[in-house]
Amino acid sequence: MEIKIEQIPMKVRMVALSLQMSNFEAYFVGGCVRDLLLGRVPHDWDITTSATPEQIISLFPHTFYENDYGTVGVVLDTDIVEVTPFRGEGEYSDSRHP
Repeated sequence: MEIKIEQIPMKVRMVALSLQMSNFEAYFVGGCVRDLLLGRVPHDWDITTSATPEQIISLFPHTFYENDYGTVGVVLDTDIVEVTPFRGEGEYSDSRHP
């Protein structure tokens, strides 16, 4: 199955595009990709990027950042796009968080 750009709401696409236009990499990840591949409508949107949390915050007027993982919530009207910097694999004990 192929994901078509039209399946992603314009305001969500604009988050990824804003990152890319600022010379950062940006990719949709997680449950939204799974849902699109299964023909479902995603209920949340996640992007991973080469930008740091501070760089993400500087690009968008409405954000929040309250966690240890570097995830910045970009607020778009009533929606939130979670933007997380790339992570490296390392030693971890809970099988999920590097």
